[in-house]
Amino acid sequence: MEKGTPEWDLLQIQKSVDDNDQALFMSYQNKENAIFYKEQQRWIEEAVFKKKQGYSLSVKLFNFSQEDDKTATVSLSVTMSHPKLGESTNYITYQMLKFNDKWILNDVPFQTMASDTGNLTVYYTKGQETAAQQTLKDTSDIVAFYSKKFNWNPKPISIKVYPSSDEASATVHG
Repeated sequence: MEKGTPEWDLLQIQKSVDDNDQALFMSYQNKENAIFYKEQQRWIEEAVFKKKQGYSLSVKLFNFSQEDDKTATVSLSVTMSHPKLGESTNYITYQMLKFNDKWILNDVPFQTMASDTGNLTVYYTKGQETAAQQTLKDTSDIVAFYSKKFNWNPKPISIKVYPSSDEASATVHG
């Protein structure tokens, strides 16, 4: 296995999770995608915490499909188990981008929908347009209510609508 190949980089991501190496894990995340980068930082912190609580966690390559010299799609399985609580496996698909000679994870290819005021953005994947529209409407109504009732002026709000609960579960652990 050669450094700079997708296989090498995916092995490094797996190794970073196995070894609780947050710095290595984060070096394989797209810093230019600020929301995704922050989510991934939170994910690896939660993974390390869960391991200290007796869980085991593994990330394995499920599928890799290179689209061109700089873009690919990767599906990973994330398995979490606990001796008393059982095991769950979730599958998530990410985009991978090649920067210099390194393949890094990027978020799924979301489309966006924004409120008229621009302070609320809903991210969604193809086929999730109806759910995204409903989420945007409901959230806009909630923000308007709280703004009027409590004089709330929120910072920009971002909401992601995932195509499956597996992808949401693999991305956000509680």
